Parts: sequence; structure tokens; C-alpha cells
Amino acid sequence: MEFKAKEIAEILGGTVDGNPEATVVSFARIESGKPGTICFFANPKYEQYVYTCKADIIIVNKSFEPKEPVSATMVRVDDAYAAVASLLDYVTAKKRSYKRYRGCRSRVRWSSRIGRKVYIGAADTFRAAAIDQLGVWAERAGATMIRQEMGSDPASVAYDTLRSAVANNADVVLIDTAGRLHNKVGLMKELTKIRNVMSNVIPDAPHDVMLVLDGSTGQNAFEQAKQFTEATQVTSLTITKLDGTAKGGVVIGISDKFHIPVRYIGIGEGIDQLKMFDRREFVRALFGDKE
Repeated sequence: MEFKAKEIAEILGGTVDGNPEATVVSFARIESGKPGTICFFANPKYEQYVYTCKADIIIVNKSFEPKEPVSATMVRVDDAYAAVASLLDYVTAKKRSYKRYRGCRSRVRWSSRIGRKVYIGAADTFRAAAIDQLGVWAERAGATMIRQEMGSDPASVAYDTLRSAVANNADVVLIDTAGRLHNKVGLMKELTKIRNVMSNVIPDAPHDVMLVLDGSTGQNAFEQAKQFTEATQVTSLTITKLDGTAKGGVVIGISDKFHIPVRYIGIGEGIDQLKMFDRREFVRALFGDKE
């Protein structure tokens, strides 16, 4: 999939410094950017590569002032770090990303509202009423849900969902899995099986494994994160229930301990109350906006 600099600037709310028609087809690290790729620069220690990088587009902070000529077209944004997650999320979904994570109702709503065709796999077949609850939210969000009977094999649900999504040219697939099992061995076996059947349909699936944690449970959230990271490769986090009296300090602790980026935070029970995580906004809310 090709992207022009002007399109990327529009997606990220940035500006183009250079050729707005510059086109890229893939991502690369700033140290190894090649023609046809896009790179991100936010850490000052990598500034030397900005001037030698062969990429066609580099995402930089608006405040960046180059000391030497830059051959690449620069797209200037408020926060290049945040832009990485935003652009990857957008591109992955446009290229028919098949994401697996729990607590997906708000994410489905967001994807549906911008015109993406969304499929949900109801693979939490252990918890009573989980399938029916997800069905209600899927209908409200305008998504298609694939389901089986209570107690069915979750991996079978995941397989059927991806097969149906591929056949119907879906843009995004979310597999809602059980939040916990009776023991870690069972959890590991289930997650491994789900991953394997997904990769049988799409070789590099799942593209994202998102762990959703209840931010109000404190130490329990740490323990759940520990169990899941030991059972599978978690690639991103969503922390919910950060509204009300919950200050959300657990976000800092979990992110620091497990070195997993926080992608979204939930600030309420509404379908539209899932927000992209903004670390600066979060710190201001946590400590107060003081000089």
C-alpha cells in the first residue's frame, strides 16, 4: 500500500516540509532507511541518521531544526513518538489487520465510524453471557460477529472468524479471548492454539496481541500482566477504568516493568470512551498541570 507525504500529514495532523508527493510503501528504522520507506525520528541520539537516511519520508517533531541539509521529505508532527503508534495502527488496519484483544467494543466503534469493515470473533467461550454481551456491542458498533456455542473451542472460533473475514474482504478482525483461565498451563495452551490457527489462515497473524487490564485493581493487574506475558507475546496494552477516583498510576508501573507500550486507555463505560494514550496528557492528569 502506497502513502504520500501529504496523506500521512493529514492522518497525523502534521505539515509537510519538502515534496508532498513523496511516496512510501513500507516502514524502516532511521538507521537503515531506504528509498520507498518511511522512518521516525524522535530521540536526539539518532539525529546523525537523519542526514544520511535514504528514506523518502521522515516523521519528525515540529520543533526539530536540522543542522545539515535533509534529503528526505519531513512530515512535522506534535509528537513523533505518538505518531509511530497512530500511523502503524492506521496502516495495519487498512492492510486488513487481524487484531486479537479483549474488551474490544470501543475499538470496534472507532474502526466502524471511519469506514472500516470489522469482524469480531467471540472466543471468550468460558464466561457466562460473554458471547451475548459482545453480540449486543457488536450490533451497536455496526460490526459482524462470528460466534459458536458456550464452551466451544476458542481456537475454532478464531479460525472461523478469520476465514469469514477473508472471504468477505474485511479490513479489521478482533478476536475477543478469555480474560483468565483456571491455571497458567491452560492459558498458555489456549493462546498458543489460537495463534497457530490464525497463522494457518494468514501467515503472519496475529498482527497485534493486546492485553486489556482493569486499572482499578492495582496489584491484581500486575499479576494478570505477569501471567499473560509469560504465556504469550503481548505487544500492546489497554488500561481501562481510569475515570473517577482511579488515578491510573498502575499504567506507569506496568509499562515500566514489562516494557510494553500502552496503546489505549478507557475513561468510562461508554462506547466512545476509549482514547489513544497520550503520555503527556496522562501525566498532566495524574500530577496536575503545574509549572
